Amino acid sequence: NILILLLKATAAASLITIPELTYRANSLNQITFETTWIFATILVAYFVMAQTIAFVMSLLERYFGRWRAPAPSVGSVL
Repeated sequence: NILILLLKATAAASLITIPELTYRANSLNQITFETTWIFATILVAYFVMAQTIAFVMSLLERYFGRWRAPAPSVGSVL
């Protein structure tokens, strides 16, 4: 979740920032008046980036979690 926030707050893929992408979308919207298609494309692009980050982080957590000791169950603590 923190990486997804970083995606929104910093340069995405070190190339495109959200304000820059939004500014370009507004510029295109003023020229073409295709609001739905322009902003839907931005939505899909950021959704794909966020889901990719979440998937990769899930794989990394699973990979590095192999060496952790299993957490004790609730019944064995009491």
